[in-house]
Amino acid sequence: MEGDIEQLKVYWGKAKEEGYHPLVFHQLDVAAVASVYLDTHPNFRKTIIEALGLPEDLTISLVLFFIAIHDMGKFSLNFQTKIPALFEHLRHKPAKNISNQDKHHDALGYVLWLKLLRDKFCENHIIYSNNHKIKIQKILNSLANAVMGHHGKPLEDEKLYKCNYNRFFQTEDIEAANIYFQMATQLFLNDKRINFNEIINIQEMYDRFQHFSWWFSGLTILSDWLGSNTDYFEYQSWGNFSDLASYW
Repeated sequence: MEGDIEQLKVYWGKAKEEGYHPLVFHQLDVAAVASVYLDTHPNFRKTIIEALGLPEDLTISLVLFFIAIHDMGKFSLNFQTKIPALFEHLRHKPAKNISNQDKHHDALGYVLWLKLLRDKFCENHIIYSNNHKIKIQKILNSLANAVMGHHGKPLEDEKLYKCNYNRFFQTEDIEAANIYFQMATQLFLNDKRINFNEIINIQEMYDRFQHFSWWFSGLTILSDWLGSNTDYFEYQSWGNFSDLASYW
């Protein structure tokens, strides 16, 4: 676990002239804002629970988990080399010119979800029969799309699924993204599972998720805006924390 944490320490999420804020800390900051908002706005919390149709504890855990992975695209070389001097300071190697700048970090996070992370999530946290597989994937995609497409518009599933993520992520970036994804699932979901076999009408649930995704995107945008404000979340260093749980 200690070695895994070391791999996460070389990724920045926010930066100013006076310093930088680790990527995984920023993602947790945004989830923390969402958590407080849900605790202090019971009507909105109730709306979310009713929209998803899942037990309250599972619903809140699921919402916070997805918001905590909203910036997975920032593990990409595209994003990390935006500040060459910071990249070189953290990675101890030159920041080469990146020609693949046609994808924003929100789209790249969704590429990771579609090509790698969704299957890992389903394996550990979803119970379903194969005849519902495609619909369930679409339900989960709508949640991931809502949080990762937090810069103004939904992301295009079909177009991004065809994208070769190896153009944008080095092997070590994929490893770090997987490490954080696993740690975030453990932090927010632990051993919780969604049993889709107990849901009578999958199509009705899919329709609710589609409607809910707009609310979810709004919550993510608001949380990201506040979670990026250094008046509320000062830049922190890894030296003050041993793992994600201690930061959370």
